[in-house]
Amino acid sequence: MTDTVRVNTLPLAIVIAVCFILQFVVDSGLRNNWLGRRDLTSLLDPVAHFSLAVLVLLPWASAFNVSWKNLLIGLATSVMIDLDHFVAAGSLSLNDAITLSARPIAHSILFSIFASVGLGCLFRSRTLVWVVLVVLISHISRDASGGGTTPLFWPADFVMRIPPVVHLGFWLMVSVSGLWVNSTRERDSAQVL
Repeated sequence: MTDTVRVNTLPLAIVIAVCFILQFVVDSGLRNNWLGRRDLTSLLDPVAHFSLAVLVLLPWASAFNVSWKNLLIGLATSVMIDLDHFVAAGSLSLNDAITLSARPIAHSILFSIFASVGLGCLFRSRTLVWVVLVVLISHISRDASGGGTTPLFWPADFVMRIPPVVHLGFWLMVSVSGLWVNSTRERDSAQVL
């Protein structure tokens, strides 16, 4: 097994489609409280964040031979950022974490930049800076397109809600662009052989 991500175009397109559909399925589950209790239903949200990270990262990681390590760190970051809810709530209670009046400041662009650079320095990888930054920005974009207040521009008090169609349309465009670059590179490498 190589240490870099390489996925052929057709399987990659299928993964993108599944991850895109998962966004709608999870949103429906959250809206309709599928699991009957708000705290349990909120556990669907990490599925959406993880699948969004896969949707956005995998095509580009494959196109540019990003290491599996960097990809996995990025995917883990897509879910781990929500640990800040427990810190802000000062409790390990899921109910306390999901009933905050607004999302914590870690859900800001400024925090995303610092966290990305910090992890990049820690692992000595410029690529990881970009991987984590894209994942964190996609995470807070999803949150800003849903319910609640997301401090995108913290420390400024300016609050902006992103229309869900803009959020998902943008990230789908990023993903499909990566798929196109991946297929072009795949075709070019086949012609060289």
